[in-house]
Amino acid sequence: MPRDADHVFRDAPERVEARVTEIHGRVPPGLRGSLLRIGPGAQHVPGAPLHFFDVEGFVAALRFDGGDAWLRARHVGTPAWLAERAAGKRLFRRPFTNLPGGRLANLLQRSLGNAAAHGVHAWGGSIVAADAPGHFLLAADTLLPIGPAPVDAWIDPPAVLSPMARVDPVTGHLTLYAMTPGLVATDTVVFHEIDAAWRRAQSVTVRLPARGSALHDHAFSQRYWVVVEFGRRSVASALVGGSSAFDAIGFDVRNPVHLFLAPRDAAGSIDAVAVPLPPGQQCFHIVNAYDDGDALVVDLVLYDGRVDYRELFPPASRRRHGASAPVVGPALWRYVIDPRTGRARSRMIEGVTGEAPTVHPRWMGRRHRWAYMASPTERGDEPVDHHHVWFHGLAKVDYDDDQHACWSAGRRQFVSPPAFAPRPGATDEDDGWVLAWTIDAARERSTVVILDARALDDGPVATLVLPTLLPGVSHVAWAPS
Repeated sequence: MPRDADHVFRDAPERVEARVTEIHGRVPPGLRGSLLRIGPGAQHVPGAPLHFFDVEGFVAALRFDGGDAWLRARHVGTPAWLAERAAGKRLFRRPFTNLPGGRLANLLQRSLGNAAAHGVHAWGGSIVAADAPGHFLLAADTLLPIGPAPVDAWIDPPAVLSPMARVDPVTGHLTLYAMTPGLVATDTVVFHEIDAAWRRAQSVTVRLPARGSALHDHAFSQRYWVVVEFGRRSVASALVGGSSAFDAIGFDVRNPVHLFLAPRDAAGSIDAVAVPLPPGQQCFHIVNAYDDGDALVVDLVLYDGRVDYRELFPPASRRRHGASAPVVGPALWRYVIDPRTGRARSRMIEGVTGEAPTVHPRWMGRRHRWAYMASPTERGDEPVDHHHVWFHGLAKVDYDDDQHACWSAGRRQFVSPPAFAPRPGATDEDDGWVLAWTIDAARERSTVVILDARALDDGPVATLVLPTLLPGVSHVAWAPS
């Protein structure tokens, strides 16, 4: 009998377009906009089964208007996926999954066949499916594929883009980075601010102090950029093809990974300020960053040990990869940094754990009190404890007095990372709604839950039962009307 946890590996339907008719509770009439999600779509592609983070993206938008809800969902439809469908076999190497055929089949394979399955946001009148190899545009009303985002033209493999973008509420610009790994010199990161017409409004070029830094999330204050390193990539090892591109990323518990900082108003090319994390700790996601006098405050999600992603291979192929090693986390930490020297003091936020955090969009880059995240809350039948694709609830984190709130959906429901939708006209930081997608394994259905951010532990004010069962989620976003 399949486990509840195996539901995240289901193949997504080809296409969904339907009004949601089964609603328990009441959708707030002021909730207007679209809840977006991105994650794996076609799990069973020609050739060897793919890792969760290698599968072609499946995007969905649940649009709210006046209490009604309408669901649209489909595969992203990247050129790589269409080519493999037409050929009836796998044509591209992925970050976690090599091509069949061993070392020779993967030798010098620099392109990793963009799956456009990691991050999602709305920008420039389109929905953007984002991943490190590139970003892909979809029509906002139909989700039909348009083509690569203009930012893709700025990079060539093995350069990578930020897999998740953020919007600065002060400038109104989309922010992301492009990183070129150093082959003979050090790595270079370019932080970009982009206007609604996809033009570069401002860019800062930053030299990192080493080669092969593997980067993930980024954030900003009003004065500084910050990006997190989670390991060091051996470009030569990846190109030889004996191991996957992700396995070529080393993580040595004896040596630290870093936060890298740079001023937003810098001119020309500058050196990053490196802030070491404690040896053995690993980070992928940043909650938020803000200026506090001369200091920079960065809130992080940290793991004590390397996160092992082998359990995110589908069940049929997991055995050949071996069991994942245990890891402690994800824990919340606050770093207060002198951005001139890189010296920092830190503390752990006690009493709550979780991943894939978000804050009120108007508090991005400024001092926040609250954050929202997917949280374990309890244990189900998932194979490991620390992957947010198998979390069972949501948490609201209070950074001022450590009085946190949690809501658990139950051990047989898997809850996505949350999105925050501000209440129209509200001025308070937590005046709005927290929305998340769920897989209800007990009833074999997918739902969307809406919670009042001011009373998250009271549970959903509305639960919308979707017309079809959807697979697991990587990240989500809220796009206001």
